Amino acid sequence: ALAQDEYKKIVYTPFEEKCGCKLVVETGNSVERIAKMDANKANPVVDMAVVSMADALSAARAGLIDKIDTSKIASFNDLYDIAKDPNGDGMSIGYTFYATSIAYRSDKMKIESWADLLKPEYAAHIAWPNVTTNQGPPSLYMLGLALGKDTPDLAAPIEAVGAAKDDIVTFYEKSSQLVQLMQQEEIWAAPIGRFTWAPFSKLDMPIAWATPKEGQTGGMNVMIVTKNSKNRDLADAGMGQQLLL
Repeated sequence: ALAQDEYKKIVYTPFEEKCGCKLVVETGNSVERIAKMDANKANPVVDMAVVSMADALSAARAGLIDKIDTSKIASFNDLYDIAKDPNGDGMSIGYTFYATSIAYRSDKMKIESWADLLKPEYAAHIAWPNVTTNQGPPSLYMLGLALGKDTPDLAAPIEAVGAAKDDIVTFYEKSSQLVQLMQQEEIWAAPIGRFTWAPFSKLDMPIAWATPKEGQTGGMNVMIVTKNSKNRDLADAGMGQQLLL
């Protein structure tokens, strides 16, 4: 939802001109999109969606999506190999990579490690991503690295965040919430995806992008098509238009 004006100019309007159709665009986080597809699986109201790799895998396992017909996508062979079939099941195509790190007030704090976010003097000034968001699990993973306990169950970082839950300002579900919180100085820092960096960089205050010693993490956003879509041809064409970005 952060870039709808740009998407309208680059993707939506050109596509409508090509297809002679009317796009209905819905925003929301990845989990919300999958939930809507599941709720309407008997009579789909969504034709194509953009989600995280993890949610695409969940949707495939739940029988909500169809295999991608790559022959319908003119630019398919131009993609990075890793983006052609991200989950190895033919059910999604990658269209963007993104980094996940920490946006923070460089005049208020110093971030050298992911664990710095939970320091007593900082914890009451941060927002942490809800575990259901795309940034939730990656942020927990990086915190686990910082704690020296990076087991797959993420038990140690979950425990650490839980211990600080009464201090943490909010567990956010949408990145768009954070800019206002930062502007109002309710928070000093939050783990975010790089795709949400632009509005932070425009704030009239010193905001930095952290490069913690443990590194940054990230992921790939992918496109999927709904099983039994009523407009499958347009969904395939829409993926091609999206890749023009």
